Amino acid sequence: MHMKENSLIKMTDGGIRKFILYAIIIISTLTAVFYWILNNPNIYLLTPDRNASWIRLPEPYILHARTGSESQTVFYRKFNIDKVIDKSALKLRAFKSPSVLVNGREISSFSNVSDNWKKLKIYDLTSALKKGDNEIRIIVKNRNSHPAIWAYCREAGFSTDSKWHASHDGVDWIHAQNVTDPVIVRIPPPMAIVGLSSEFTKISMSCKDAFLSILPFLAVIFAAVFFLTLSAGGRNGIIDRYCTASIIRFGILAAYLALAINNIFKTPVLMGFDVKSHIAYIRYISDNMSLPLANQGWEFFQAPLFYIISVPVFKLGIVFYNYDVTLRLLHIIPLICGLIQIEIGYRTMKIVFNKNNNLQIFGTLICGIIPMNIYMSQTIGNEHLAGVLTAMVLYFCIKQHYVSDKDFSIAIGIFLGLALLAKVSSLLLIPVVVINYILASNVSLKYFKSWMRPVFTSLIIAFLISGWFYIRNYLYFNHFVIGGWWLDWWQDPGFRLISHFTSFGTSLVHPAFSYIEGFWDALYATFWLDGYLLSKTKPPFPPWNYKWMFSCAWLALPATLALIFSFCKSFNNISRPVLILSRSAFLLYLSAMLYIYLTLPIFSTAKATYTMGLMPVYGILITTGVSPLMKYRLPESAVFGWLACFGICVYVSYFII
Repeated sequence: MHMKENSLIKMTDGGIRKFILYAIIIISTLTAVFYWILNNPNIYLLTPDRNASWIRLPEPYILHARTGSESQTVFYRKFNIDKVIDKSALKLRAFKSPSVLVNGREISSFSNVSDNWKKLKIYDLTSALKKGDNEIRIIVKNRNSHPAIWAYCREAGFSTDSKWHASHDGVDWIHAQNVTDPVIVRIPPPMAIVGLSSEFTKISMSCKDAFLSILPFLAVIFAAVFFLTLSAGGRNGIIDRYCTASIIRFGILAAYLALAINNIFKTPVLMGFDVKSHIAYIRYISDNMSLPLANQGWEFFQAPLFYIISVPVFKLGIVFYNYDVTLRLLHIIPLICGLIQIEIGYRTMKIVFNKNNNLQIFGTLICGIIPMNIYMSQTIGNEHLAGVLTAMVLYFCIKQHYVSDKDFSIAIGIFLGLALLAKVSSLLLIPVVVINYILASNVSLKYFKSWMRPVFTSLIIAFLISGWFYIRNYLYFNHFVIGGWWLDWWQDPGFRLISHFTSFGTSLVHPAFSYIEGFWDALYATFWLDGYLLSKTKPPFPPWNYKWMFSCAWLALPATLALIFSFCKSFNNISRPVLILSRSAFLLYLSAMLYIYLTLPIFSTAKATYTMGLMPVYGILITTGVSPLMKYRLPESAVFGWLACFGICVYVSYFII
């Protein structure tokens, strides 16, 4: 008895020490990250303060990209002083270069560009002030963003707020705007005529109206599937005996193929993200039989694999068909990648949930109906090829945990190399691969050789396949990795606010262009529907069926909650290392997107489509999160009823009529 009590005390003490250690590590890490964010001048985060507000000229946001440019705003305020002040100080932060004039007297000239704009600047105003009326002008210059200021002077009794005036030229004045105030978004034609344009009418439909309009149909589908699975499901039921994940997989592939064939000649040729630039890349290789340099075109910094593969299709199309048909044929590669993603999802579910047919079916269905795989596969671009190669790496990493007598390091290395040759963001796979081998080795980190040998094997193979491209970048531009940030361009908003990371909900009300509201709305609106409307900022918009697509925003909530829930506890129906690997991959990609979102403050940096390669991971996490409900007949039937509604809604959304 005493021995048991002593053991329990030791376990409790050990658990407390471990908890304290983890708490110290997490708190220290978060403290370091927040300090870095708040003090790094390359992170354009305008943080709130009780002393004053950040203000700017109230210009509407423009959704499309702009060429690099410098802008200037003059901020103006009159104030009255009842008596002579012995000492007064202006405390100022300017985004980015300020010049201060008080009563026409220059207090400071434009600061050097290298100055830290986040550093508090203090100016002595005492000699410039006078009893009675005074005025202050602060001229701010900024490049590739909107000028903004935060300032206050307690002695003079003013601080930056909406009482200030702002102007581009110092002649035409309007009231300044708090940067946290709602902003008008200019979409040509102006949003003022939404009600007069059928194009804008269909994308301005609310999720509530869309969902209610199809609710009777969904209710019938839900009831039919619910009672079918309830009566014919269960152990040894008809569904359990005759409906397998393999059959479901073939059904999804057939439906996807039918959608692809139907849409390929109905989809606008130039629909997609930077599609003209992707076509220009393909044409350059076709015409010159060589790769372009990163500075020769808008998307020419991209890794070349997709464009190299597309050249034979382009050349054959030009020989036998006209240019329009040739461009449509280029959609074949992304469409094939979409099919392969579904197959990878099925095979992953078959391995991970090998003892539970219903979880296999559920996971296969989820992987088959994730909307971003469907709508992105209908555009020309490298995202889908990079995604499917990333998914292959993850598939073999996961398989390693279930087939321990085989070494998949060569396969992982080959697909990792191809992924790196398809898109530079695949570099994120390297730490995922390392984590996988550590987990698969099932030993302490001190046994270095047991997991480093396959790591080196995979990395060396990947380098042999893709290393030449990154070395080429370095030889020409002194950088191994070159991205879109390398070009001189910008897009609104040009800065970040705390609310961009703490707000969510617009994507559940009006999903179209909801990415302007913040990071989480952007991810949700691109994961579960085409919230970016495939980068179109003016009519005509993609020919989707919008009431069905916007309904997906509500129907996707259970899957989103299941994804979140999969991080909240341990589960017995999945290998612990695989669950850790899936969580790690998801968190790594999420952290990378948050980093880019912070350091490159434009609308288009937050897209769930950047994570298309995580399709097997999403399938695992969502299925794991919903698995507690699948233990009981009624909740299980309700889950399949919901999934049937969601799947039909997704399919109809992107089947062009």
